[in-house]
Amino acid sequence: MKETINIKAFLLFFALSFILSYQSAFNQTLNNQSGLVNFKGTVLDISSGKPIEANITIEEQGNGKKVNTKSNSLTGDFFTILESNKTYNFTFLNFDVYKQSQSAATVFSDNYEEQSHTFRINRLSPGLILFEIDAFDSKTNDLKEDAKDLLNDIESIVKTNRGVKLDILINANLPSNSQDAKASSTKKKKTASNVKSENAHSITDQRVSKLQQFIENNNWFKGKLSISPDYTNSHKHSFTVIVKEIKNPFK
Repeated sequence: MKETINIKAFLLFFALSFILSYQSAFNQTLNNQSGLVNFKGTVLDISSGKPIEANITIEEQGNGKKVNTKSNSLTGDFFTILESNKTYNFTFLNFDVYKQSQSAATVFSDNYEEQSHTFRINRLSPGLILFEIDAFDSKTNDLKEDAKDLLNDIESIVKTNRGVKLDILINANLPSNSQDAKASSTKKKKTASNVKSENAHSITDQRVSKLQQFIENNNWFKGKLSISPDYTNSHKHSFTVIVKEIKNPFK
């Protein structure tokens, strides 16, 4: 009798172990199972909110699988089928869109889902301020390293977007000294203002010269870039990149 009870207990334990193992394996399989997502993306101009036509490369992170598609010029929409519960990099490019990337994750599903996502990117248009930085050492007026890195990025844009022309505005970026101005007489104010203006003019010229020399040494841009002195300090940063012209080189 005792032996029979032991056998039954063993069989019960074995059955429970089997059920638990099966359930665990089933859950693991379910978790690893990848459903599909009907992914609708919309590409809009970050400034105006208008639709953008762009060539899009979609790459799964950690895998390298790539899919190419294109957004509609009227709506900015594009559609593609992606695996669920994955993160993808979306890279946008067109003659008036410089290369830029954003990431988005698909929803979790073990079957089939629909998902919408809006991407807001920069479109190249005349007057657009692309970059603004303080690019020069305040003592030597030499280009800082981050400015040189930015010039590398600008060179890539000019090479890829062949219809774009850029203008770089350079100024002295000298802070105003309101306390000194209040303490001085009208004559001293004018004298200080003249000195400051002369200093700003000289500093701006030095910076323009050093930037031109750097570009010439690297043989960059080839007519795609102009450098303009901003003697009035109309921009708060010493180095401002503005889109001057954009054309479709394929028309």
